[in-house]
Amino acid sequence: MKLFSMKKLRTVKTILISLSLFLGVKTPAGAGDSSPVFPYPLRRVTHKTGSFGEFRNDHFHAGIDISTYGETGWDVICPVDGYVSRVKVSSFGYGKAIYLTTTDGQYMVVFAHLMRFRQDIDAAVRDRQFQSSEYFQDFCPEKDQFRVSRGEVIALTGDTGGVYPHLHYEVRDSFERPQRFSIKELEENDTVPPVIKALAVHPLEADSVVNGKHEVCIIPLFKESEGTYSLRGQKIYASGKVGLSLYAFDESKGNKLGLSHVSVVSGEKSFFTVDIPQFSYDIYSKLFFAYSREAYLKTKNGFLNLFEKRKKSLPFYSQDKSGIIDIRGESQALLIEAFDRSGNASTAHLEIIPFGAMSMAYKDDIVLREDKLMFYSDSPATAEIVIDGICQAFPLSEEQKGSYRFVYEPADGQKFRQVQCRIVKGTRVVKEKNIMAVMVEPDQHKSFTNRLYFLESFKDSVEKRQLIAVKEIHQFEVKNDELKIIDEQPVVSLEPISNAYWQPLKFGAKLDGKDEDTSRTAFFIDHFGKWEFLSSTSESGYRIASLATGGILAVLRDETAPAVFLVFPKDGILPSKGTVEVKVSDLGSGIDYEKMAVEVDGVKVPYEVNTRNEVVKLDLDKSRQENRSVRIYIRAVDNTGNKSEKVFPISFR
Repeated sequence: MKLFSMKKLRTVKTILISLSLFLGVKTPAGAGDSSPVFPYPLRRVTHKTGSFGEFRNDHFHAGIDISTYGETGWDVICPVDGYVSRVKVSSFGYGKAIYLTTTDGQYMVVFAHLMRFRQDIDAAVRDRQFQSSEYFQDFCPEKDQFRVSRGEVIALTGDTGGVYPHLHYEVRDSFERPQRFSIKELEENDTVPPVIKALAVHPLEADSVVNGKHEVCIIPLFKESEGTYSLRGQKIYASGKVGLSLYAFDESKGNKLGLSHVSVVSGEKSFFTVDIPQFSYDIYSKLFFAYSREAYLKTKNGFLNLFEKRKKSLPFYSQDKSGIIDIRGESQALLIEAFDRSGNASTAHLEIIPFGAMSMAYKDDIVLREDKLMFYSDSPATAEIVIDGICQAFPLSEEQKGSYRFVYEPADGQKFRQVQCRIVKGTRVVKEKNIMAVMVEPDQHKSFTNRLYFLESFKDSVEKRQLIAVKEIHQFEVKNDELKIIDEQPVVSLEPISNAYWQPLKFGAKLDGKDEDTSRTAFFIDHFGKWEFLSSTSESGYRIASLATGGILAVLRDETAPAVFLVFPKDGILPSKGTVEVKVSDLGSGIDYEKMAVEVDGVKVPYEVNTRNEVVKLDLDKSRQENRSVRIYIRAVDNTGNKSEKVFPISFR
């Protein structure tokens, strides 16, 4: 397929952008792309640190992040005529955010992580905070209350929401769906094509093979020239149906931005295209249906799926084709084209070769895949499957020389089953795996319980019939001194850990009956070696959490109260007007900010939390106080209920 000349493409793009700014119409910002152009919102032109639709670990990024070089307090210039339709203040997420609706109602512009709003808006927020004694605010002003004009200063940039200082700039359509847009100053000078780093090849059926295994294979790609990448002598062998995922990005001052769109070309025809012009908040957190969770767990990077993992669920695919490649008897030559927002393109050439005489890359292994248990060996062996105490033995069949396999498909999916899997050679067990397993159906809402575990699946939780297993891990180190494993409560692996659920599952672990105090326990999930708190409940003796993915889980005990100490002023003496800063931290389950309380002389007052620095801030003005000194009371509670209460006397100079 012949690509556009990059020089011609940039020239056409520049002309169209100029016209759009004059006429106020949409403009192509890259090959095959059309999106609105909005004015740059700062006085100083910097660069992007984040782009629309890019991978953010558990969600799609909904806007453009603009660097403020680590500083706060930059003027935010209003890009539209209209009115303030919403104001939100929080310690999380968007922090301080303002929502501007255009006069014609066609667009909504969102600025987030702000330090301060326009003076009249700021005053209204402060009045609400003092009236309610709550820092958290979320309200929709009347249409005529706060009018805005293009070119005025609407806010100051900040770092609220627990982020490094920058400006989040977002555009939504009239249905409040975030959408891609262009900023001329950030894109017109970009002449560098995207960086392509690696390819992930997925076997999509139980019989599919990639480079001798039934699991995702990561293949690095190498730069041959500017914008051109290749396998450089590497071979991809496959059999059956496979799918591709691509790790590529648009580099900007050391930041890895998302792409505009990616195409897979076979011969002269487009085989599959991924394009994210907009999305609704219904799919905001469905990231792992567009990106490969399997590749993410192997690399910590976002690999964009170049095939449909779930039919009719994501609006990102411009082709009717699924993107699934069926390798049956002949090689498949493919070209991948990756475009950035400025229309620059990089390409990667690859070939997938039919799996032939190459031996399977397994020695002795037991793999859980979809609704099957698969046993592998490199020599003759027997698969022993013990279900509820009843043993069945099956010989592994030789698929190729030196490659033996047996596939077991459980028939009963109505309850948890204790399954012991063994690979036996003679009288010697060479591989063993013990699991509790249950079969989940895609079109059913089912609950499963036994004396150890609870599982509830919902309609559309899984894409197809799925065998879900709970594997106990009895030897597992918890490095965080504030978290303790409960006696006789094992760490478990909810498998396959690469699963993503469209509707979250509910999973519960039965708490030890001898341990009646469950108030200091919580569910945690292992995230690359670090335990992360999961919101959970205690019901009928189970600790239950909602899960969007598989993973390694543990019910842990946290009995350490949060640390609370005065940061500023250290001597307790404040100027007549100033900000008191108190450090509030918890290394175990983390702070429950909804239960925090801050009082001045017994009166509850609003406060601000910087979750990145774990600092609570409150403004004190001597003119508001009757006395020359005040007493600040802070109550901090962590997510398992441990509480710290501190009083700090503050006097004024």
